[in-house]
Formats: sequence, structure tokens, C-alpha cells
Amino acid sequence: MRPSAVIADGGPARRAAVAALLALLATADSVAAHDRAAGRIDDARGEPVGGALVTVTDPDGGRATTVYTDALGRFMLPELARARYDLRARHPDFRELLRPATTIGPATALPLRVERAADPAARAAALPPSHWTALVLARLSSQAHRAELLRQCTFCHQLGSPAVRRPRDAGAWRAAIDAMAPLGGRLSPGLAAELPVALAGAYDAAAAPATAGPAPEPPRAAVVTEWVVGEPGTSLHDVAIAPDGAVFAVDMMHDRVYRLDPASGARTTWEIPAGAAPGGVFAATELRLPAGATAQAAPESLRVAADGTVWVALAYRGAIGRLDPVAGTWTIDDAAADRYPQTLRLDPQGRVWYTLALANAVAVRDPATGAHRTFQLPTRSLGEALAAWLWPFGGRARLPRPIPAPAIGPDLPFPSGLAVASDGAVWFSQIDAHRIGRLDPASGGIRTWSTPFPGPRDLALDAAGGVWVAGFETGVVARFDALTGQFQTWMLPVVPPGTATPYALCVDRRTDAVWLTGTGSDTLIRFERWHEQFTVAPLPTRGTAPRRIACDDAGTVWTASAAIPPSHAEDPRARFVRVSRDGP
Repeated sequence: MRPSAVIADGGPARRAAVAALLALLATADSVAAHDRAAGRIDDARGEPVGGALVTVTDPDGGRATTVYTDALGRFMLPELARARYDLRARHPDFRELLRPATTIGPATALPLRVERAADPAARAAALPPSHWTALVLARLSSQAHRAELLRQCTFCHQLGSPAVRRPRDAGAWRAAIDAMAPLGGRLSPGLAAELPVALAGAYDAAAAPATAGPAPEPPRAAVVTEWVVGEPGTSLHDVAIAPDGAVFAVDMMHDRVYRLDPASGARTTWEIPAGAAPGGVFAATELRLPAGATAQAAPESLRVAADGTVWVALAYRGAIGRLDPVAGTWTIDDAAADRYPQTLRLDPQGRVWYTLALANAVAVRDPATGAHRTFQLPTRSLGEALAAWLWPFGGRARLPRPIPAPAIGPDLPFPSGLAVASDGAVWFSQIDAHRIGRLDPASGGIRTWSTPFPGPRDLALDAAGGVWVAGFETGVVARFDALTGQFQTWMLPVVPPGTATPYALCVDRRTDAVWLTGTGSDTLIRFERWHEQFTVAPLPTRGTAPRRIACDDAGTVWTASAAIPPSHAEDPRARFVRVSRDGP
């Protein structure tokens, strides 16, 4: 089935509007009529190049704007504030076109010509990381090992980024794998034994992927806007939208919170107060952040309350932080010490819910009363229960490596996703236990359901109460109906198949469309359930590795650059990323 336009609502009126917009691109007169710059990309034979990304960057303002060419090679830029931009046109099958300091004004015509990339190595290097990930997966002996690799390694970085795929022999890869253990990447003995050989073979120069292969048509009538923020080394793990339309993000590498005003482009930074020493798991165990990181708190998740205050899960400090952006003041609650608060959400009453990832629990804090409560989640075995209990004492990290599986190794339940329903019920996922659950805060009752796929990570709720689940290690998206207890599952159309690692998702409440992050392929993916149609939006910056995602009330989707370590990205500077509609 052919993918729909990424911003289309699905109705006849919307499709007609999109078609009309594209038709207006056909002539120079139409460009002048709309007072916007536009053009077309052709190859050396004069054939149109569809699916290309055209990016114009304001180097002084740290803002870049990207659009996609249609099947006839046509594109139209939104209204631009400045006159001179760095222009780039990119497509995996063609040599990148760069035009620095290009004058672009109203009705500017931009005919562009690109040359096909003749060097196979250059073409392979231009492919998304997912193509290189596939080479590693193909060399593993079982689906269980393939799923474990994606689950344990791609929560931090892309397997196929240029920094990762530097050729090494098996011994060097074994040393690199051992170095990942203090960073949280722990493998079962079986995978740890065969992975070094698989990596050495996959990233040998002779094994490079030959072609991009068929890919979904990129979106039309959409604009990707990026705002650079922070410094080289910044990694924005989560984003949240404030009631006034501003967007916040946390820098996990440097203990900061950033705010972006999309209208003005203004960025504001707040430093998270440092404790006497790194707290929580960071102090009690071997866990470490990548080289160059200065964080002691390591914020992972945040949400903005109705009053504009910002709540932050400080994972490595084992605390929950509250920022008053107006006063610039912080309140730190250390009640979660040593338990790794990871995913944070707010309920309709303003209470703060968060997962305690390393204690297999969910906790709630009521700002109005100061009350706390912790709900212990079910385990599948006595070994899992013991592992969760030992965490405050540094139990898991101080055991010999590699840690035996499944008792307390990669199959620790590890609650990850969290979503609060309008009726107050709290939904959670246990990624390593391969199930989701529902918590009734009033009674404390918990019910769980096994997912028909391993590795459920993030959760989101639609208007009908359906629970959407991102299948992180299997590249699927699913909808769970609690009334029937049934899952519907769809495979994500990332190329090559089986390489999608959707870290997070959100629901566009206007249309019930679902957006997911294609973390390992530098994409955002939109799914319309009623039409069973996907659209894949390639992101302009290689190595963006988007992690969390947020949908606003206007149908706009936000994510951020979250490469870990940030040096793995094409540009080590982080950025806010917005995909929005082009036109009404």
C-alpha cells in the first residue's frame, strides 16, 4: 500500500488541498504568486529526483529548515526571515550538493542539479545507520540474540553510525563490549560470545551494503525545523511541550534543562543543582556516563505542569526535581534514591508519576500534600524479585560479569514506558519482561498482559482509551484494547526490515495518528490506523538518534537530537526538531 502524505488528515478535503499545493509548484508563476522560494532537483540527464531533502540553514541563528521533493523533484520552502542561507540537497543515491551563502528571497527560483554517486563506498556511507545494523543482525545465530542486541545496545546509540562501525578485529570488539558494561550495556553469555565476530565481519569494508533499496515515499506538505542548542556534547533525551507552546528538553550529559520559544527562536538554559556527590546508582555502582559527560544527576524525562513548572526525573541522582522557570529556582526531592527514576508523567490531578526502573516499581508524588507512595510491580520469578530488591545496595553492578541470564541479567523486568489515562489508571511497560500492565491507584491493584512481541518500551493512549506500544527490539507498533485483551500489531516500514528501533511514540489527538521515533534510522514515522498507512520522514541530520517524542494540539510533532555519545552524530551540537504542516 502506498504511503499517504505525512500531514494529510486522510479526508477528501485534505487530500485535495495537498494536491493543489503540489500543483502550484509546477511553474515559476505559481512561485511568484505565493511569494515563496521554490525549485526542482534534476539529475545529470534532466530526470527529476524525488525523495530528496532540501535544507536551508541560518548559520548565525542556529536554525535550519528542510523540505522534501515530490516525485517530480519539486519543492517549496516556507517563508524565510533572512536573505542568505547555506543550502544543501541530499539523497542517498546522489552526491551531496552544497551552496554556502545562497541568497534566497520571495519567489526565488532554485533549479538544482545533483550528480549520481558513482563510488559504492560513498553511497554506502550515505545510507541510514539501519542498513549497517542489518549486517550485524544477519550474522547472529538466533532471533533471541538479535532482539537482545537491539534492546541492550540501541537504547544509547545507533549500531550502524559511522563512529560505531569503524572496522576492528574480534578482539578489539570484545574489549569495546566489555567497556559498555559500566555504561549499562550488559549482554547474556551467549550473545557476548558471538557478537565480537559478528561485528568484525559486518563492518569489514567488503561487507558494506550495496544499495538503499526500496523505501517509503518521504512526506509532502511538511517542514522539518531544527534549532541548535547547548554545546558540543549535549544530548537531549526527552522533550515536553508547555501550555504556552514553548518546548523544554533535558540534557542528560550535562545536567541542564533547555527551553525553546518556537516563535522567536529564543533559547533559555537552567543548570540542575549539583549534590555533594553523584547520587543514586551513579554513586553506588559501576554505572558511568560516556567520556566527556559532566552530569551527576543525568536527567532523563520531564513534563511541564499546568502552572508552567517543570518536573524532571534525575536518573543517576535518584531524585525528582521541580524547576520554577520564572524564578529560576529548583526543589530537589531525593525520595527515589538508588532506584533510577526514569520515565515521568503527570496525571489530571497534577500528581507526579515516575518509574523506578532498577527497583521494578512505579511511584507517585503529590505536590499538594507532599505525600509519596511506591507500587511494587509483579515479577516473573524469585530471582527477578531478589534482583530488584538488591539494587539499592549496588547488587547487580557488583556481581561478576557477564551476568547470568535470565535471572538478573538482560531479563530484569525494568519498567520503562508510562502513561496516565483520563480515568486515573496508570499504564506501564516492563521491557525485559515483555509485557504491559495497568495500575489502579485507588486500590493498588495491578494487572499485566504479555505482549505478542518482545521489548515493549514506550506507551501512549488514544482518545478511545487504546494503549499504543512501541516494540523497541522488533520494529513494530501495536494497539492494545483493554476491553478485549487483544493486540493489533503492525511492522514499521523502515528499510531494511527488522531494523527499526522505535524508542518512543505519541498520539496526535486531532486525528488519532501515531508518531514514532525511528531511532536507529534517523526518521520519524507516522501511522494512520484507520487507513493502515505509514509515512517515513527522514531527518536532515545524520546521527540525530531521536529518543523521546511529543505531539502538540496543532498536530505538530517534536523530538530532539539524542545521540549518546553526542560525537556519534554528524554534528555534535544537539537540536530541537519539529515536523509541522506546510500550509493550512
